[in-house]
Amino acid sequence: MEVRPVALLQRLPRIANDLARLWQDNIGRRLYLEGLLVDRRRGRRGFSPEIHNELLVLREYSEGRYPGASTSA
Repeated sequence: MEVRPVALLQRLPRIANDLARLWQDNIGRRLYLEGLLVDRRRGRRGFSPEIHNELLVLREYSEGRYPGASTSA
């Protein structure tokens, strides 16, 4: 199964590019996604539900917990 973060690519290409650069770096990718998904600065506006869901799916996929994901991501 493929994961396609279309809204992320269209609306936030800088973040999509950062993730692409970090994709093979398991630790860097995990930390970056965690930083995007967890509000540590309080008061951040956050992502739209569509972008947030795509980031969650990317995290699940990268950790092998998404249906059809390989564990070698």
